[in-house]
Amino acid sequence: MPRHIYGEDDYKSRILQLTKRRYYGEDSQDKAGILRYTKVVNDLIDLDDIPIPSTERELSCLLSFYWQVDQTCSTISELLDHLSEGHQPQPSTLATIQVKTTTALEQGLQLNPANKNLLENLGLTIK
Repeated sequence: MPRHIYGEDDYKSRILQLTKRRYYGEDSQDKAGILRYTKVVNDLIDLDDIPIPSTERELSCLLSFYWQVDQTCSTISELLDHLSEGHQPQPSTLATIQVKTTTALEQGLQLNPANKNLLENLGLTIK
């Protein structure tokens, strides 16, 4: 069993890395990230299965998917430039995204004050 080979902490870390790659890809050029397909039915993916974003790119990728803009954006400001291509998610989805964003910030996601203001333009409350 991998847990016994790697140890519990290392195993969890490896699974998180694989899951993040599955959803976000390694970088904006990586075609492996599921969230790069922004024009699909959002209900196909359980939002609770998507790992908490740890970078601005990952957060922007998550937001791009759920706002259904034409392509995945690498920054929050880029996403705001493309908002007219998509639409705001349903209130229940927005509430879950709010929790993920708050958790990401509590876990160390660093955003400059301008990006925090931009998130508020999306309807997300940032403390």
